[in-house]
Amino acid sequence: MRIYILPDFFSGLTNWLVKDEAPKGMPAVYNFLMVLGSKKEISFDGVLYNKHITRTMYFENGSKLELKKITLFKSHHLMWKTFAYINTFFYSIRYLSNHKFDLLYGMSVYANCSMLLGNIFKIKSVGRLFGTLSSDMLKRKQYFKLYFRNFLDVMAIKFPCDVMISTEDGTEYKFFASEMNPSKEIKLMFNGIDKSLKNKLLSYDSLQKKINPKNIKICYVGRLSYWKRQDLALDVLFYLRQKGIDASMTIIGDGPDLKKIKSQISELMLSDFVEIINGIPQMELPEIINKHDISMFLYDNGNLGNALWEACLGGQIICVKNSGDLNNIFQNNVNSILVQSNDSAEEISLKMINSLENYNTVEFGSMIKQKVNEIIIDWEQRINDEISYILSR
Repeated sequence: MRIYILPDFFSGLTNWLVKDEAPKGMPAVYNFLMVLGSKKEISFDGVLYNKHITRTMYFENGSKLELKKITLFKSHHLMWKTFAYINTFFYSIRYLSNHKFDLLYGMSVYANCSMLLGNIFKIKSVGRLFGTLSSDMLKRKQYFKLYFRNFLDVMAIKFPCDVMISTEDGTEYKFFASEMNPSKEIKLMFNGIDKSLKNKLLSYDSLQKKINPKNIKICYVGRLSYWKRQDLALDVLFYLRQKGIDASMTIIGDGPDLKKIKSQISELMLSDFVEIINGIPQMELPEIINKHDISMFLYDNGNLGNALWEACLGGQIICVKNSGDLNNIFQNNVNSILVQSNDSAEEISLKMINSLENYNTVEFGSMIKQKVNEIIIDWEQRINDEISYILSR
């Protein structure tokens, strides 16, 4: 089977695309391409416009991804994305006119391209969405937030591909998407995990940890962006310390809000208790996470990402915000500290203190490890399942 792929550019992939180094984020994109690029029965070609480099990436089975650099409108993100989108569409028309493919696969904003090209060339089209991206528009009905990515993500629902797939990220994305297009099925699938990374995480014995509820180390992993809510996590840390808990925090990630976060740390006088580590390759995360007592996830949207799964599989005590429907996985004071989306920073700190002082939180780590191990499969199987689903439609 021959697939024509239009991946989207995410900053976490820059190291891999530009330097052939391990990516610092977006494992769903990286692993999809790497697994497909190793299969004997499948091959792909694709194109990805970006701001960094022009080159051709080759994969084990002969598949290739053309990286094309464009610098026009580089300083104006919205204009650049629009220009890149138009270039992608017309390049693809020329390419598909001269090459035969069985399937078109567009990621994120390029789901729209996949649909249009599929109609033109009469090829089955797939749209691969990421539920968090349009949450502000769908869940909060903030339709005035017509950012390029959000708008095209919503258009992909209104005018769908033949097959629609989205990450199951805990935001109730399928429900809100169905309000916009009740007739179209969207298949929700959890992310997978690297097999060797999963085995490494499972080797950690969470029951060996000794937690001192008066002295806790918190780990917070996520891109430094407004909806990842490092600001809320820092406020929680502030209240924990106000209530006599000797708490510290390591924030792992990089992104546009670094300056704001550093300013907040200074304003709250937390400089001695917070460390920021720039985004690091995924395989290096377990060692850092395992040095902490609690892994915290207070994102506004999409807490069910790989960072959370990895912390769970490592047997960490998890403090997570219920940003949608997480109750089928996380139960408060049973296998985690589950806080609600409308909880204030002080309320979250009080819930943490209550859990640490009155429950056997070490067992939380053991129980959530077992639960997540049952539902998160390795990327090879995860992508095999996706291809099987596509072929069945």
